[in-house]
Amino acid sequence: RDALLMVDANEAWSPKEAIRRAHAYRDAGLQLYWIEDPCLRDDFAGLAQVCAAVPFAHINSGEYLDLRGKTRLMEQRAVEDEVASRQAAE
Repeated sequence: RDALLMVDANEAWSPKEAIRRAHAYRDAGLQLYWIEDPCLRDDFAGLAQVCAAVPFAHINSGEYLDLRGKTRLMEQRAVEDEVASRQAAE
């Protein structure tokens, strides 16, 4: 039976490390569904880089950002729009 892998990096990785690890999980045959906080929540450029390089997994971050920060996440495509929209509504 197939299983989905959900990872919470807790802001521990650099964008480069997050991308490397995501591809390593996939290359090992794991189905990566979600990465939460792959790098610092206010590293908008880094999060956007991870989103672009890891299209096979959902990327989420910024749950502790204020509305302005969440808006920046969406504007810079640093998280998926659906995730950021849900968070902004909370």
